[in-house]
Amino acid sequence: MLRSPIVLWVVILGLSSPLAHAAHDGARLYAQHCAACHGSAGTGGVGVPLAQPDLLATVDDRYLIGTIRHGRPGRVMPAFRQLSDAEVKAIVAHIRSWSAKPAPTPATGHIKGDKTRGAKLYAERCAACHGDQGQGGHGTGVTFSRPRDLAILAPALNNPGFLTAASDAVIKATLVRGREGTPMSSFLKQGLHERDIDDIVTFVRGFEHAPAASATVIVTESPIIVRDSNYSLQQTVENVKQAFSAANMRIVRTGPLEAGLVEQGSENPKQYIVDACDFKFLNRALAVDPRVGLFLPCRIVVSEHGGKVQVMSINPKRLSAIFNNSELNEMCEPRADELIMVRTTQTFPEAMANLQQAIQDHGYKVARVQRVDIGLTSSGFKTAEYRVVFFGRIEEQRALTAQHPEMLPYLPLKIVIFAEGDSTLALTNSPALLGTFFRDPALTRQFQHWERDVRSILDQVANPR
Repeated sequence: MLRSPIVLWVVILGLSSPLAHAAHDGARLYAQHCAACHGSAGTGGVGVPLAQPDLLATVDDRYLIGTIRHGRPGRVMPAFRQLSDAEVKAIVAHIRSWSAKPAPTPATGHIKGDKTRGAKLYAERCAACHGDQGQGGHGTGVTFSRPRDLAILAPALNNPGFLTAASDAVIKATLVRGREGTPMSSFLKQGLHERDIDDIVTFVRGFEHAPAASATVIVTESPIIVRDSNYSLQQTVENVKQAFSAANMRIVRTGPLEAGLVEQGSENPKQYIVDACDFKFLNRALAVDPRVGLFLPCRIVVSEHGGKVQVMSINPKRLSAIFNNSELNEMCEPRADELIMVRTTQTFPEAMANLQQAIQDHGYKVARVQRVDIGLTSSGFKTAEYRVVFFGRIEEQRALTAQHPEMLPYLPLKIVIFAEGDSTLALTNSPALLGTFFRDPALTRQFQHWERDVRSILDQVANPR
């Protein structure tokens, strides 16, 4: 990145202050770790808006540091434990740069109120948005592309990450001041007294002693679901299609797994896929978490290897765990740092073209572009621009699956791209994550190679040449 001549001269002359360095590092670190969800200028997206004036006026640095460190278990926001203290403080300094006002002075003492009265006031004044048990609103972030009941989703007050980061003083200041531009208005202006607010704070603090429904995290060992078939490959494919139809799911695609990576007719006939979707469920899942396209629509792989026919699928319970979203876990029962995501100000068509070009520049072939947004606008969404781009190298894929047919459900590689307000987001699973699924040293080297490539591809999308 080129710096302005003035900044370069300041550095050369040794006159740059530690604060200037911190601000620069903070901007870089924020762009790297935060902007994809919270927006380049903190206006929000998948994540909540951080540049909101009332937020910056009421939360102290201890709250911001605690939020970065502990995240929000089960509520999308990951815990960034890998960052150093200096890096976390630099990010906080960058967030503070969006406000001309100084940070509030931290206060750690407990407010003593009447918990019983607080429970009654909470039920009357807070539960409609934050939930009767403080579980928060449904979905993530703000209402750019997805249908939402409120302009900004109410946070989960019972979340252990929130309760660790927020002092009683921060909670009280929020109730006293409110959040302009959200349904959260000042409780004083609503006619409550300071004593009432203290009672509510005491009740909310009591969530620390109750199980947090918002922090459910599913952990399951198997990355794939595999079943042996007693039928031929062709008959098994027909059986899968009938099973999808019986489940009222629409079949959106059938064909060889290698389609699009090789000339038509030269695909491996013993690797077949059936993609299907329940679009009502899909739209509901996208409303809960717009990143869910990474494992939708539902895909079944039917393969024949060594004379044995098997039916395989990604285990959605295992994959959903990386999203750190309990609502999604419940639907899939139906660690966000295992997702790679970038945000760009390019229009969706521009970003889409750049993504496909970047894939080709790295020696991969785009197999196909799958729409998973059919019917989105009729379901209340504000965009119908959502695609999954499948890509790969046929020689690499064939060599890999010949030795490890259990990898078939995760191939070819894919990147999700969708519109989010005035921006476009692109994301994929970290290929290194597969190393925790399939523990083979030879595979680990392959996953690391993919990791470097997909990061470079997404960087090219975020910073087009």
